[in-house]
Amino acid sequence: GRFLSPEARSLLLEKRNGKTPGRLTALDMMLLNDPHYAKIYTSAMNELQTAEQATENALEKALKKSDELKTQLSQTMTNTKALPSGKKAFKDINGSVWSEDDMKLDKAQAESIEWDGTEPSYETYLDQRHELEAVEQDIHDIREYQTDVLGTIRGDLTDQDDPKSVDDIETYSSKMKKLMPKAVQQEMPLTEIKAEPSKTADITLPTLD
Repeated sequence: GRFLSPEARSLLLEKRNGKTPGRLTALDMMLLNDPHYAKIYTSAMNELQTAEQATENALEKALKKSDELKTQLSQTMTNTKALPSGKKAFKDINGSVWSEDDMKLDKAQAESIEWDGTEPSYETYLDQRHELEAVEQDIHDIREYQTDVLGTIRGDLTDQDDPKSVDDIETYSSKMKKLMPKAVQQEMPLTEIKAEPSKTADITLPTLD
């Protein structure tokens, strides 16, 4: 288990020597007896923890953004005129008037509204609404990824009695990356990409004398 962290190694050794209660699990045995497995497993757990932290950060930011946009949209609704029905009305750049649920008002309805020129435009209202919808979708995607992808992978990787194969672990690793929402990707730390050493030696071409 030379690839384990010092903490993990000392914990396993303590369990092995009987200093802590509990038997050595099937997963412990794999980690202690197979250095290649321990390396792959430790790497996957590190990736998982990094993805979990990035997911937490992304969710926190998206929830904060959602609150800000809701406040902004609420202000926009407050600052425009209301129809007799109570629904809000907005005028677009061409002078057409729309209800808050995107119904175009006829001329008589539109002319019954007294505008003072300070109201937010229909375009502003649409932009804010669409931005909020996009953030709400992000929140949904992040939570789904957190539970269905990362939660499931953590459950499988920490199953003490059923150690997953190297192939399974590598599949989890690619699944974490492949299914990661964009909002989470943006919170991932930038890891250094080491240049692959050249597979072929430098070949010197003969010169014609």
